[in-house]
Amino acid sequence: MKYTPFKFETLKNKPFPVSIVLILLVIIVNIFNIGFNGLLFNTLSLNLTQIILNAEYWRLLSYPFVFNTWESGILFSIVFSISLPNLERFLGRSLYVILLLFSILFALSLTIIFISNPIIFGGLEGISFFILTLSWLLKFRNKLFPNKPIYFFTEVLSLFVWLCFKSFVLLNSGIMVVLPSIVISILGIGSAFLVYLQINHIMKKNIRKSKEIQAKKNKIQADSILEEISMAMYANEKFRSLLSNELSPKGTQNTINLNDDFHNEEILNTILDKINTYGKDSLTKEEVLFLEEYSRSL
Repeated sequence: MKYTPFKFETLKNKPFPVSIVLILLVIIVNIFNIGFNGLLFNTLSLNLTQIILNAEYWRLLSYPFVFNTWESGILFSIVFSISLPNLERFLGRSLYVILLLFSILFALSLTIIFISNPIIFGGLEGISFFILTLSWLLKFRNKLFPNKPIYFFTEVLSLFVWLCFKSFVLLNSGIMVVLPSIVISILGIGSAFLVYLQINHIMKKNIRKSKEIQAKKNKIQADSILEEISMAMYANEKFRSLLSNELSPKGTQNTINLNDDFHNEEILNTILDKINTYGKDSLTKEEVLFLEEYSRSL
């Protein structure tokens, strides 16, 4: 095997995946949060009381970066390392604008839903379910992403772990503890379906346009072929004779009439035009005979 030295130019041509940056950022933030006994969680989490009373609106943006449960961290790490890179390659960097908008939307939705019972929430459960659902829809319905069994098994396993943890907390602490996670997960799944429908509509529209463009190209090619066929057909003597008869004035005969000079001139002009356009070889026997008779009558 021939050895090919590594070139740094190859890295310049490939955009660095933002998903890796996000994963590293979230890991670093949560390591510091654990080291400082939850100080970052208290500062960055979605605390509805602090948002409403103290106008700490940055929490609408910062809450996804801190986790308050291990299962949400496990789900995040699996989804962001497996599913998110596929979506990033498909949708480009605009994907992260979508994630940011939906993250804020989820936070506002939780604020409205639990306004009478303020909660403290953190983590990327809503975004994780959004990414996972959208990725699966594009993978299994549109066949856009490679379906590797080991990746699919890992994603399903992370979902199973998440459900087991939530079920355990539900049985021991009550519905209100897990309700925010359930609500934001449902919001993530529903939003993914809406985005998928929009993407699917755009894809079908583009496919329809490409088919129309291809049909126009095929028509142009067909027209050029017809032109070639027409030239080949005109080279045929029988077809040329048939064409000459079609071009002759309807209801007139190519015979000279000694008593009707206007009729003779009309036929003569038609024959001369035909000679100028198609050549002398295109004349029929009747037209040649007419020219001979006309020349003798002069």
